[in-house]
Amino acid sequence: MHLLAERFKFTRRVGELKAQGGLPPAAPDRDGQQIARRAGIARAAGVAPEFAEQFRAFLVHEVIRHHERIAAEHAASGEGTPVLDTYS
Repeated sequence: MHLLAERFKFTRRVGELKAQGGLPPAAPDRDGQQIARRAGIARAAGVAPEFAEQFRAFLVHEVIRHHERIAAEHAASGEGTPVLDTYS
């Protein structure tokens, strides 16, 4: 649970940066790459690739949901799109 909390802390920051930069919450074109990569990692670790994919899909769904919320909050703030500080 602690690892998931840490992961979501970082993905929240990614969501904030995406909202500031006007980027979409999801990147469907990256999904295929990630699925293939994680299937290989799962096999090497002795984990069923199907389980790894279900777990990945759950995490991605939650991250996108959070990113959509962050984007909506940013849009509602009326702040516009600030300059994206990639070093923050």
